[in-house]
Amino acid sequence: IAHYHDDSELAVLVASWTAATIESEVSAAVTSNHTEWNVNVDYRFAFSGTGSPMVMAKLPHQHLTNYTSVAGPYNHPLLGPYELITTSDNMWHIAETLPITSFTYPPVSNYNNQLITVWQGDVESVLGYSTPTTPVDWMRWLGSIANLALLGDSLGQNIVDLVNVLRSELSKIPLYNGLVTNDIAFLYDQRWSGIVTGLGITNCSGTVDEGNAFYRTHLGHHGYLIYAYAVAFYFLDDDYRNDYQETALYFARSLLNSSTDDTSFPLWRHKHWYLGYSLMTGIEPSTTKIADTTGEMTLGYYGCYLLGSILQQQDLVTWSLATLATETSSIKTNFQFASSNSITVNDHFVQGTITSRDDRSYGYIYEQGNADFPQKNASMSIPMLKPVTLTSENSLDEQWLSTFRPFVAAGITGNIDPESLCYGLGVTATSSNVAEIVSQFVSNCTTELPYGSTWSSVLYWVLSTYS
Repeated sequence: IAHYHDDSELAVLVASWTAATIESEVSAAVTSNHTEWNVNVDYRFAFSGTGSPMVMAKLPHQHLTNYTSVAGPYNHPLLGPYELITTSDNMWHIAETLPITSFTYPPVSNYNNQLITVWQGDVESVLGYSTPTTPVDWMRWLGSIANLALLGDSLGQNIVDLVNVLRSELSKIPLYNGLVTNDIAFLYDQRWSGIVTGLGITNCSGTVDEGNAFYRTHLGHHGYLIYAYAVAFYFLDDDYRNDYQETALYFARSLLNSSTDDTSFPLWRHKHWYLGYSLMTGIEPSTTKIADTTGEMTLGYYGCYLLGSILQQQDLVTWSLATLATETSSIKTNFQFASSNSITVNDHFVQGTITSRDDRSYGYIYEQGNADFPQKNASMSIPMLKPVTLTSENSLDEQWLSTFRPFVAAGITGNIDPESLCYGLGVTATSSNVAEIVSQFVSNCTTELPYGSTWSSVLYWVLSTYS
């Protein structure tokens, strides 16, 4: 039986346990070898009272370096597969690696002209949008612009108009005390110590503005904004950076505060250190530990990493990498498909069969973009990959994609919405069908996508991976 305790939530199994409390502390450190980050996360814990030595449940995504296996693996109906372990020092040492990424998209080997064409179609669409009327859409819109600016700069394209939009829009939050427009406002919530959008503050059901006032999916929503600030600081001068870095760091602290001295925000608002991924439910009533789209989950921490890098905030860099590394490890390990699972494409289910593999029947259950973890079966909606950035390659590796590629290939043959088509084409790409995939991106790149998604970012990922 798992026993959970506060923010660090270690699962502890004890033969005869009379402990009164479990106290735990999380620390992190990162080193670089010029090609990748070596990320180390330590859990220090102790318990009072008497009982047998602590025996703990280790999950598959937890890459521990200092444990002794006692028994297992077993298959728990909620946790999935686990094994019982002990450590000699009442500490967990977890080691992960992440490729080093910067603000520069490495060049692709082939189809560069086609990628530029698709990028130009995105820019025309995104700059043609009228200013969004909801805070969450506004943040996603700015995230799209930031992504296009980075990719366009790497392609040698003129990005002045994109950067100017970032300059103008991002300055409005501090300039007008959080009031961007009559509909887009940001407030500090003293009750729950966080930044929320004003649109849903009087909505008791938490359904307005995708539940932002109830802290639902803040990691994704505010991640777009933090990412946009980081990109703006990269392209603009020091004066702009000095004027608005406090605002950008304010949002980063709301997601990734790692200091008990910062009483304005809770520690690691969404992070579930034991399960590895981040909880997105917020304060809305829920009986499940829910995670939303994998792309937005990682974007929040990736945006904080870029912001910490450009502002030379080492603590922010360290904790961004620690949360990002454990996030992607959990996603790749726990989100698995069994042969009888299904995929949601344009709000309908497509059945498929995976052959020549063992049935990994544990992990997330995705349905129309939402995930309940842990569950025995899995289904998904394609836009869970939204948005695709340079960090997406860390969590979207070939082995992981192969578990659900057959479902997606079957699902994008019909008449589906543009966003599902965009990400579906990305998922079904392989080294043998790149030319066909590129052609479809070129044909569809002037079709508008919802805020946060761009055709060219997905195509770049395809080309950098398979061409």
